[in-house]
Amino acid sequence: MVVQQPLPEQRYAAQTLPEPPQMGPEPPRDETPSSSSEASAPPTPEDPRLEEIRSELLDSPTMLEQLVFSGPESSAFVVRLLVEEHEQGHIRQSVLDRFVHRAHGIMGNRQGHAVFQALLRICQWRPEELSRIVDAAVEPNLVSRTNDGVTSLRMLIEYVAPHHDLSARLIGSLVHERVMDELQGYHLVEQCFKSMHHAETRALILHALDTIDSKLQWRYGSMCLCTCVRFSTGEELGRFQDRALGRAVNLAMGRHSNYFVQRVLDRGSNQFRQDLVHELMGDAAGLSRHPCGNYVVQHCFLNQESREPQSDLLPIVLRAFADLPQEHLEDLVQHAPGKLVLHRLLETGMTVTLFLDLTRDLPQRINSLDVQVLGRPRSEMVMVLVMKILSMV
Repeated sequence: MVVQQPLPEQRYAAQTLPEPPQMGPEPPRDETPSSSSEASAPPTPEDPRLEEIRSELLDSPTMLEQLVFSGPESSAFVVRLLVEEHEQGHIRQSVLDRFVHRAHGIMGNRQGHAVFQALLRICQWRPEELSRIVDAAVEPNLVSRTNDGVTSLRMLIEYVAPHHDLSARLIGSLVHERVMDELQGYHLVEQCFKSMHHAETRALILHALDTIDSKLQWRYGSMCLCTCVRFSTGEELGRFQDRALGRAVNLAMGRHSNYFVQRVLDRGSNQFRQDLVHELMGDAAGLSRHPCGNYVVQHCFLNQESREPQSDLLPIVLRAFADLPQEHLEDLVQHAPGKLVLHRLLETGMTVTLFLDLTRDLPQRINSLDVQVLGRPRSEMVMVLVMKILSMV
């Protein structure tokens, strides 16, 4: 996340949550084993190497890792043997036994994804075997959160989701190692919420609430915190709202915490939304001039993601700006980002016909300001729109 500095007005574009760290595409759950990751097409039945690899997997304790890392063709042989012979159990048990001793290396390498996904698929309804995979992934510590490691962990989250005890075990490891504060934590947290039951993911929300002050100080923690807000309900959502009220202005000015204010505003009841906006409008001018706070003000009347007017909150914002002291309005008219906030507020007000009369109050106030201020070039952006609105009266 980059802090917006008070630069020329064109720098103050619409703000959204920062993009999560880029990752490679996640292998689809239902894809054929041979198409995932880097595995090549399945070998033909006549390939003499197939029987050789079967023997090696059954006889050599270290052979699995060597086969996985020797190239896509060898991985494809292992995947084929797993898929075709898993009911007999010998190959499945052999691969599983080898995997649990090399889990971190295989899961943390792109070349291991095809074999790992095939193993998950055939073990997903065998709880004892799936439990061994989970144990191997989280002991002695959770698999390294490199791009490849996170891809494997996202697969694991998806496949353990139907099993409550294993889901709780995996989430407990994520919480214990404070994955929410890490570069790739956002992907894992979101995958948990999308795949698992609330009974398990509630632990993530409670952890976020217990550590909210520290998470609001950092980019990755803030991103995970906003994800928890998005998926929270009931009492947990109410606790997030309580953390915002009473210090909303300070949070709105935070480099990372301003996103939290926007997300909690999105999820609140009508009464909470109005209470929060009334609190923010207590410093409407100061927030509008602030490089982060101005985005929160804009979000109060124009959703920064959907670009749809916040019709239930717009009257509160319009009245607050129309009631600003003269010196505050004169400052906002001339300087970015305040003049951009004013311009977008007037534009938004004119699109909601229900509030046209209320919208005209603000241009009339602006037009009554000091003539010298209004005549300056830097006031032109706002004044062009003000005169257009007044001409429509």
